Amino acid sequence: MRDKNKPGLRFYTPSAGAQLRAAMSRAHERGVEWSRIEEILHDKEGREAAEAIRLLDGLKALPTSPDDYIDDVPAAPSLDEKREAWMRLNQTFK
Repeated sequence: MRDKNKPGLRFYTPSAGAQLRAAMSRAHERGVEWSRIEEILHDKEGREAAEAIRLLDGLKALPTSPDDYIDDVPAAPSLDEKREAWMRLNQTFK
């Protein structure tokens, strides 16, 4: 492609495949798992490469430390709560 400002100069525009590979590398460097990248690539058949690149650049890494996860499971009962429950069971079945 010719540069409009300098007629003798040409510049290189990367192909769609090269841009897609660069987006994959950027996503992986941010910590995105390859399986998530492959999901977008397999779903790419119905869309253009530019849209797939935009989706890859929008991916965020999943949290890796236990502090980042939201724990929806209730905490285990304390020893006193367990003892109290056993006492109620024993009284019920006597």
